[in-house]
Amino acid sequence: MTASGIPSSCTRPSAVGAALALALALLALPSCRTPGLGEAASPRPGASASSGPALARSKADEPNTLHGVYSDVQADRGHRVYRQICSQCHEPMDWTNPAFLSRWEEASVFRLWYWIYQRMPHGRPGTLTRRQVTDALAYIFRLNGLPPGPSALGDDDDSLDDYWILWTKPSPPADGPGSAPAPSSAQEGGLLP
Repeated sequence: MTASGIPSSCTRPSAVGAALALALALLALPSCRTPGLGEAASPRPGASASSGPALARSKADEPNTLHGVYSDVQADRGHRVYRQICSQCHEPMDWTNPAFLSRWEEASVFRLWYWIYQRMPHGRPGTLTRRQVTDALAYIFRLNGLPPGPSALGDDDDSLDDYWILWTKPSPPADGPGSAPAPSSAQEGGLLP
């Protein structure tokens, strides 16, 4: 008891209570911290350094399969790999159906390449060479109408990881730059040019 007659357990925080108060204070600290001398305030999420509105970046802004990441010669070799090995279990439509496309949309090229490299062919996984896998992947890109480019896709990890898989060009935002206004009913009916 203290001199005032109040039990000391009521006037001093317990060790558990003190630890809890300290933990809560530490959690709150980063959110209320202000920058010190020589420190810049970190931008809020979604804020841009420019004075204009923040623009969201998408994988369409990064190097991707719509930019011609494989060559025609490479896709021809991939077609041969398909005929010799892959056609025993797969049909070309296996790689053009909506389930396949949505599964790999916006994945890295390396991720799909590695999946094939580790799991194919059925019954003998891991027996394809890096070049065979890369060529087969180029053939898959061609099957899906992706444009070829002037150079072949590399078969090293770094080259493969440089690109995102996009099967089609993204639609512009409805009210963003480059979007056309919706046609009026008179235009739809052919009344206006």
